[in-house]
Amino acid sequence: MNKVAIVVQRYHQDVVGGSESLAWHYSTLLRDAYEVDLLTTTAVDISDWANVLPAGSIKKDGVNIVRFPVTVGRSAYWGQLHRRLLAGFSRFNPGRKRNPDNPFQLQWSISLQEEFILNQGPYSEPLMQFIENHWSDYRSLIFVTYLYPTTYFGLQRLPPGRALFAPTLHCEQTAYLSAYRHAAHRARELLWLTEAEQQVGQELWGQLPGRIVSMGIDARRRQPPVASTRYLLYCGRVDPNKGFPELFEYFERFNRTFTGKLRLVITGKDDMKVPDHPDIEFRGFVPNEEKFSLMAGATIYISPSANESFSIVTLEAMAQGTPILANGGSEVLIDHITASGAGRIYVDYESFAASLTEMLSENGELQRMGKAGREYVLARYQPSHISQALIEAIEFPYRLSSAEEFHSQFAGNLKTCDWEPHPLFSVFTQYDQDYYLGLSDAFTHKYRCFYALSKTIAPRSIIELGTSAGSSADAYLSAAPGAKYIGIDVFAEAPRNDDQSSWKPCEIAKQLFTDRGFERWQLMRSNLRELERLPSTADLVVVDAAHDFDNEYADLQLALTANPAFIFVDDSDDENCAKPAIDKFVHEDLRDRVEYTYHIPYIDGGLLIKLKK
Repeated sequence: MNKVAIVVQRYHQDVVGGSESLAWHYSTLLRDAYEVDLLTTTAVDISDWANVLPAGSIKKDGVNIVRFPVTVGRSAYWGQLHRRLLAGFSRFNPGRKRNPDNPFQLQWSISLQEEFILNQGPYSEPLMQFIENHWSDYRSLIFVTYLYPTTYFGLQRLPPGRALFAPTLHCEQTAYLSAYRHAAHRARELLWLTEAEQQVGQELWGQLPGRIVSMGIDARRRQPPVASTRYLLYCGRVDPNKGFPELFEYFERFNRTFTGKLRLVITGKDDMKVPDHPDIEFRGFVPNEEKFSLMAGATIYISPSANESFSIVTLEAMAQGTPILANGGSEVLIDHITASGAGRIYVDYESFAASLTEMLSENGELQRMGKAGREYVLARYQPSHISQALIEAIEFPYRLSSAEEFHSQFAGNLKTCDWEPHPLFSVFTQYDQDYYLGLSDAFTHKYRCFYALSKTIAPRSIIELGTSAGSSADAYLSAAPGAKYIGIDVFAEAPRNDDQSSWKPCEIAKQLFTDRGFERWQLMRSNLRELERLPSTADLVVVDAAHDFDNEYADLQLALTANPAFIFVDDSDDENCAKPAIDKFVHEDLRDRVEYTYHIPYIDGGLLIKLKK
């Protein structure tokens, strides 16, 4: 099973689009390590998603492109739903002023949201059936871009926690539909392009396991064309969602008063009319090498879209040493410009004109901006780094595939562990501290085992059943500080043995996590017996011994609902309760799903269960 599938709504070499480029880019980066199937549709045109390409499989540059016919395209009915969606947001302007404590959600039922997504197209029932019947043939499936039914319904055709998801997300009305949030939680891990995109995702969809993988950028220098006049360049779709016709209006208005000679050159697809203007040149589709040459020769590259999750072409222009003038409505573009120093931002005509005037002046520092942009791309977006990050994401569930391999890494991590319990918030300071202080060496060793376990697994997400005051979580998160953590407990208070004051474990855990600087944690006050399933998927689920058979067994069954790669049972050596419950769970519930178990010797012992994916 050395195959990987990448799912995207359309692909053709003449299609201009960020998600399509990303899907092909990932396909080519992975083709040397895996057999890659690019699963897509026979559609090309976004206006109706008509079937224009032949269904079936073809091979291109070492990648299998498998196309399936569209069964639901885009019609006037979807246009009505879209207008209704926009009207629902009429008093709300998505953008940089989101309030994560009071998130806006459109009051549409899930069924209506799914009607919108389905009729947006392209929906392919043959593709959905293929995913449902063949997902287990692949080491991983990677769904690209959140918006379309190929991803939304595709994620529902395989078990939760089995797919990777590159959402290419930006702040737009559709991203606020709660259905997309639910779909994102079905993925094992999200592949973000930038920190800004990840931040948008966390604000809209909550804390999700993920990593910033990004995208490799072609940075080979090109020869600029011979040009007698300075020109601004834009490459991509000419579309209202990409900052048009505002860019045309701003450029024409600026050029009327600009004393020099300046042209606007555009390549790509005209989804709206390009004005007939002597200083605006629309070239249509051009070969890649011509595009890069134009970038190398441009005085400034213009990025007019407020809806960007990465902006490939902006980074390609930066790699050619070209300064950038970008729309300040895009958080991603703001981050690129701020971090690199490669250009300026505009938010209206006045700032457009002022920034352009400054950049074109003799003191405009164009050369410094261009150099800074190229250095930024070279430092962050090398294809070899992206390929390695993708392979690590794909291979994570298959790491530590034997008890011997786990033992080797665990023993090394335990030997070098110098982690210490928090001086104020640990079992050595809790309400019954005397018991733990009397066995301080044994319990310090136990929590260092927790640290070494987490260090070895390197989980992206952890759920702990029985958090108490967070002492165990302190060890797990100290070893994996970037992991998303959910701790579930009733958080029962108790009187301290020394002074009878109230010991409040939930408040203590919050203080502990804050003081340690952990960022991605959530405490959930709940009786485990009232939960039918855990709130999200997780790489590692920790089950703290319940000290009676029925609850121990129920906790283990609940752990399985998170589709974990690992289940760790603390205090597993209890002969009367824990061991019988574990034996029943392993032999009756898991059956042939156990890859191996590993016993960790410490006071009361721990058992790691590695599950097959």
